[in-house]
Amino acid sequence: MHNSPLKKYEVRSPKGFPDLAFCVKIVGVNKQLKTQDHYTAYERHGQVVLALDHEKILPENAPVRLASAQLEELDYSKLYRAYSPKGRKSAADPRVMFKVMAYGYQCGIFSSRALEEACRYRVDFMWLLEEENPPDHTTFARFRTKRCAEAVEDLFYQYVRYLEAQGETNHETVFIDGTKLESAAGRYTFVWRKRVEKQLEKVKTASPVDTLAELEQYLAQMAESIDFVHGTGRRKSTAQKEWEKLDDLRRRWSDYEEKLAIMGTRRNSYAKTDTDATFMRMKEDHMRNGQLKPGYNVQVAVNSERAQNSESSSDAWKTWTMTLTRIAIPAPTGGNCPCAASARSCKTGAK
Repeated sequence: MHNSPLKKYEVRSPKGFPDLAFCVKIVGVNKQLKTQDHYTAYERHGQVVLALDHEKILPENAPVRLASAQLEELDYSKLYRAYSPKGRKSAADPRVMFKVMAYGYQCGIFSSRALEEACRYRVDFMWLLEEENPPDHTTFARFRTKRCAEAVEDLFYQYVRYLEAQGETNHETVFIDGTKLESAAGRYTFVWRKRVEKQLEKVKTASPVDTLAELEQYLAQMAESIDFVHGTGRRKSTAQKEWEKLDDLRRRWSDYEEKLAIMGTRRNSYAKTDTDATFMRMKEDHMRNGQLKPGYNVQVAVNSERAQNSESSSDAWKTWTMTLTRIAIPAPTGGNCPCAASARSCKTGAK
């Protein structure tokens, strides 16, 4: 992103005009209009340019004014506690940072670089910055992902509750939609439930006992009467070979059960490099063969033109994820809708 071509310049008269006459002309105009303007002089192509005040350029009914007034009603104490009073001063006030980010989300601006660009070139964002320097994209990225992440999430919950109290939202109709986002995990690091269950059944068939705990106890009893030998030139006894064979079954049995525990009851796969990701079909299919990719199912609930809640799930089944999102939507009277848990419509909760 290139800086603005405007160059800060000392106010001087154009070529061929006395300095005194030029300055008197400006003062005379101000006295005639009976106003006191605050401006900064710049030079552009040899001409003196006066930058106007953002407060005058921005209309009185601009949406940013309403958003700023609403965001000022939030409690920022938790956000300020996330900042240390020692060390260098922050690039921007945390309160202003959150207001810019929240307003950017309302305008459909989500990336850090797009927020930085808006702060440099859009009048509404300049006004919201309160005459502070535009933060760069790294400042936005650190603000919402590191030490302030929990405080920022709390402020968004406050904002939703504030809009609810002001009557800006209603729960007569809730629209839910979502998409599947690909994980950064390897596409070929899959673990499938059917294969794991098949291998686990083979291990159980080869085992002399019925459970993993019994097998571990059986191996411990066998080890008491075995003189274990290791290394080159040493011959293992038949009992030691049998023990090692059963110990390999125990290790595989434990590994398969651990994999099934990671999948849970509703998943049929996961990625080794991201165990929370499930293999599911994506809209983007570069192979054009319906290849499954590791990803997440993201659902967003919207009412009154505002995002009410969101849910990121490892479950590829959209209906179940939608039900989870509906449970998290608060009823107008406070608390969760009593019938949302059963995924039924009602007059006081989500439909």
